[in-house]
Amino acid sequence: MNKLDHSIKHLFIISVIFLFISLMIISLPARTKPTSSVTYYVEIDENNWKAINVNISIENNENNRLLCTLPACSGTDVFHYKIKADVVNFKVDGNGIKPPTFKRINQNSWLVNANDNQLLFISYTVHSLENPVLGECLGRDFAWINGAAVFMYIRELKGVPVKLTVNVPYGWKLATGLPFAEDNFQYSALDYQKLIHNPLFLGPFEEVYFTYQERPHYVLFHGRNKVGLEKLSLISRKVMKYQTDFFNRYIKDRYLFIFKYFPKEIETTQQAFRNSSIIYLSSKELENNLNKIGKTCLL
Repeated sequence: MNKLDHSIKHLFIISVIFLFISLMIISLPARTKPTSSVTYYVEIDENNWKAINVNISIENNENNRLLCTLPACSGTDVFHYKIKADVVNFKVDGNGIKPPTFKRINQNSWLVNANDNQLLFISYTVHSLENPVLGECLGRDFAWINGAAVFMYIRELKGVPVKLTVNVPYGWKLATGLPFAEDNFQYSALDYQKLIHNPLFLGPFEEVYFTYQERPHYVLFHGRNKVGLEKLSLISRKVMKYQTDFFNRYIKDRYLFIFKYFPKEIETTQQAFRNSSIIYLSSKELENNLNKIGKTCLL
């Protein structure tokens, strides 16, 4: 073998080795960049039963600035009602060398400067909650939490999947249309919009369910008045069948009919969301004309 043949063979071997190493590197799993995640922690202030404490943790943050605000709207995509809610004790902390800073923009909006903190903790308290359609939202025996009035919207993370953990008072239950996550009272949502379109109802309520379109749907009743849950379940099922047939609509997830009884004289009022309806009932309606409730319910 002459020197030229030997050089060509040597070059061929080196090329094969280089190609093998290149293929090995390409086949290695790429290190994916960690994505941001947002988790809301919620608890009712059991000292006065008039406020809700919220903590938000943001992991793998890559934004220098974050606008945090309450959009203060609720209901379906068509009907948006203004909600009265005041935010106090807004604070931000982080895990970096330089702590994050923030400044207030208006009544319920803050601009956060992350200062290179990849882990952020935001905390605040919401009080003076009031819904113009339904009225009171908090009491010593129940809580109706409209996410748009409680969970701050973070503009730069609007499309990020979120998790929700709720600290439920002793002896209470929690009802929501949100999908369950890992443990009790932990839920998940595809994004912020999905979160606020599924309000929370807490209290020592009674519940039954019925099946429609091959899915279970729930009827909840909260109050001291002993009313026939089976009757309310029948009314709810009729309402669901009529409206899904009329609008040619298919219910993809479980639906909640939430009936809250008030002993005082009030008009029967309701507000509908994507996966739930909440109805405030008066003692008069329960005693005199239960069937009229069905005309009030809307999906």
